[in-house]
Amino acid sequence: MRIAFVDLWFSWPPIGGAQANMFHTIEGLRQAGHEVRLFAPVYDDLWHHAGYEPEALPFPSEPVTMNWARTTARGLCQWLRPAVDAWRPDVVFMGFGRYCKPYLIEALAHYPIISRYFLYEHLCIRDGCLYKDYETCLNDFLRTPNVCRKCTVDFWEDWLKQSDTPPDIRDLTNAGVLTPRYHRLFVESLGKCRAAVVNNAMAKERIDDYCPVVRVIPSGVKVKEREYLPLRDKPARERKVILMSGRTTDPLKGMQVLADAGSGLARYRSDFEIWVTGDDDPFQEPWFKACGWQGQGETMDLYREADIVVVPSVWAEPFGRVAVEGMAAGRPVVASRIGGLQEIVRPGETGELFEANSSAELALILERMLDNPEECARMGDRARETAANEYDWEHIVEAYYLPLLEQVTS
Repeated sequence: MRIAFVDLWFSWPPIGGAQANMFHTIEGLRQAGHEVRLFAPVYDDLWHHAGYEPEALPFPSEPVTMNWARTTARGLCQWLRPAVDAWRPDVVFMGFGRYCKPYLIEALAHYPIISRYFLYEHLCIRDGCLYKDYETCLNDFLRTPNVCRKCTVDFWEDWLKQSDTPPDIRDLTNAGVLTPRYHRLFVESLGKCRAAVVNNAMAKERIDDYCPVVRVIPSGVKVKEREYLPLRDKPARERKVILMSGRTTDPLKGMQVLADAGSGLARYRSDFEIWVTGDDDPFQEPWFKACGWQGQGETMDLYREADIVVVPSVWAEPFGRVAVEGMAAGRPVVASRIGGLQEIVRPGETGELFEANSSAELALILERMLDNPEECARMGDRARETAANEYDWEHIVEAYYLPLLEQVTS
């Protein structure tokens, strides 16, 4: 089968989980025997957001250099459709399309299309986060377009008034997101897809009525590439390491919640340290350590040093790749009971869940785990086993993507 992959925000090395997901999906399907090709622009003015060298990829790609500030939805379609048509795929897999995605789907609707949604961009036009007033937003662009337009304008008001705008705002205005026509196109584009792929049950439930087939497919990790050091074999340290990895400076990731929990613990015990990836140390506490920004290999080393991995997100993470990374390293994961995280971590089995934003509950869980190293070791072993059986990329391609491709092309 010939599969064309389209992504307007692809980069390699990846700048986030969405890019890593796209790479491993393409490579996994190539290794499964399918003929694949990536169609992705390279922007001469956005080198820090999206870019790749075709020769560095293990699969063929068709890049085109574009200037994001001058690129319109029409311009993207004028490049994309002839390029894809010339290759004549059997199916199109649509990755990140930002605000232009409905136009791309319309331009390629003569093919069976699988549309992958990494955030909540199929529901939230403001920023794809579906997060407002410190909780998951109950509105969405499919059902309440006027409410969502106002929310978007209010949120980006200052930037919308400026001529020198960031990439997201350029994309928003170029695509005409705030017009009634865009809403019609947005809804119609979901109906034109043979299938949509999302990260969690809530994301699926909200579009079940708009797309013929909706599948929840998790992201994954290359478990075999992650050296496994069981907790019980880890050299003893005076202080146990509680690790938070990822974009820890993003307020939505909840580093403040973890720091507050650490502050509570530090009042009566000194046998732990909290390590975070990132350069900023806003707390200046002896038990807190900013490890600097880490590459993939360096992050794996940190997981080996950790005793407990914490994912304290305050928003409904669509998936939660760092939780799976911690599990793949054989570490118990403590995560917020929200979004995709609550579908990954199994309380008492692979880790624990706590109420989002509750530093008090998090502190109590960490206290119990610090006092029970054997229990942590047991959960770490089970976490590694679960990651290998359910979240390894080979399994995800075989169990989810191959059956889906067969379904949409039959």
